[in-house]
Amino acid sequence: MRGAKHRAPREQGNKMTTDLNQRQHGTRPPAAPPPVRKYLVLSVEDDPSDSALISELVSRRADLTLLSATHGGAAVKLARAHRPALNLMDINLPGLSGIDALGFLRDDPNTAGIPVIGLSSDRFDCAVDMCLSGFFGYLSKPFKLDDFECMVDAALVQSARGPTRAN
Repeated sequence: MRGAKHRAPREQGNKMTTDLNQRQHGTRPPAAPPPVRKYLVLSVEDDPSDSALISELVSRRADLTLLSATHGGAAVKLARAHRPALNLMDINLPGLSGIDALGFLRDDPNTAGIPVIGLSSDRFDCAVDMCLSGFFGYLSKPFKLDDFECMVDAALVQSARGPTRAN
């Protein structure tokens, strides 16, 4: 019945016509949508509430996969082992601070080009200036969802372009 027209006999009531279209020989079915590119994001956050928030925000996006750490030393090891597309780094971490961890990442040719977004509740201008000296960007906690998404998207664009050394 493919490619045929079907007409219901006309009696009292409405007339119905159904077209059953058949694909022409030699034509291709519509292409499947391209697969979603997956980006690995390393979140480095020692506060459980902030970590849960970042996990929730990342889980809402099909293009992001999350890897987590709670201190700077683990962040450096995970970044070297997994080479994420983006690091979200709390500045005030126990042990190795986020700023010190950034220094180790920038000194390693394999991790130097990974964009790192600094996160902190410290809103002093000097903290922002210090962070911007080597971080891709800085978000002050609590941050706005739109600001977070825009900064993450911009960092992923840079990451997709390939490694560049940040100064």
